[in-house]
Amino acid sequence: MRIGELITKNQEKNGWGKAIVEKLSKDLEKDYPSKSGFSSRNLWDMRRFYLEYKDNSILRQLVAEIPWVIIF
Repeated sequence: MRIGELITKNQEKNGWGKAIVEKLSKDLEKDYPSKSGFSSRNLWDMRRFYLEYKDNSILRQLVAEIPWVIIF
């Protein structure tokens, strides 16, 4: 949920437009070539997911219990 949150908050605070997601996608793919999932479509999905569930405290508790491991 963090990437979606960062995109949303920076769009609100810094006036980021739609083009920033395309640039962010390319930058992440370049910086982390062995990782996948940073397409612009996925980043938009992460943003939509954040907006949909940001206020759902039950979901936040459940997600915290999942043993996520993301290594950059």
